[in-house]
Amino acid sequence: LDSLIILGDRRLDTTLRRLANTIVFHTNPRKLLQADRMITLKLKARIPELSQLEEDLKLQKRGLSNKELALLVERMKTKETTIDIMKEIQRAAPELYQALVGERDLIMARGM
Repeated sequence: LDSLIILGDRRLDTTLRRLANTIVFHTNPRKLLQADRMITLKLKARIPELSQLEEDLKLQKRGLSNKELALLVERMKTKETTIDIMKEIQRAAPELYQALVGERDLIMARGM
């Protein structure tokens, strides 16, 4: 096809540096934990078997098998779930959201 491919994102080490700086200096841990609880509740509502799996793991004192983890990840990889997670992070830690998503979006938009 003779096409040109443009990688419009920034370097991973830059993003990781920004995330570390944001988490250490600009993120309220309590708000982030609250967002984590909200995300967990929403996931359990969307994926009913998640609560049962959690209970089974606690009772059996074991971790997820590769198969269980793969199935869980596939169930979580929906547009709605991603939007829910991003909204909670944006609400609880706007600086973290900006470093993770907002800056990348700007860089990609400039590259277009």
